[in-house]
Amino acid sequence: MGPAASSGGAGLGVKLFFTLVLIGFLAAGYGGIKTYLDKTQESEALQERGVEADADVSTATEISGRRIETYHELSVFYDPEGPRILEFAVVKDCPGGRWEPGIETVRVVYLPNDPDTIRLAACESSFDVDKLPGIFGLVFFAFALFMLWRLRRLFTG
Repeated sequence: MGPAASSGGAGLGVKLFFTLVLIGFLAAGYGGIKTYLDKTQESEALQERGVEADADVSTATEISGRRIETYHELSVFYDPEGPRILEFAVVKDCPGGRWEPGIETVRVVYLPNDPDTIRLAACESSFDVDKLPGIFGLVFFAFALFMLWRLRRLFTG
């Protein structure tokens, strides 16, 4: 018998494995909550300072497999306020504002001082974009805490 088996404790490999799994869950929880906070800030900024404009759709890519529903990534261009002549962006549709083939102009809302912050006007606040990452983040954190509690003897023994 090896030293770990004779002393009744877990081996270094088992401890290392569970430590890495725990770090992974904590990282996933942090990422989910950070995404939630960033998207919430973005949504609030769009609601408070957002400017609406008509945007022409140049290309549309249908995305399926990652979500239950199929959605589209639209490459759009629009004429922003101010000295800029033309701005290009990529926006995603949402369950409340699905894009359909044949629609050449969509309504977008963007931040004048940050043209990368842009959404379809119909998708300003979307559950799957805004709240779902936060829910997943909390679940991963809760699972990591539960795992830490259940494995406390592994690390102290």
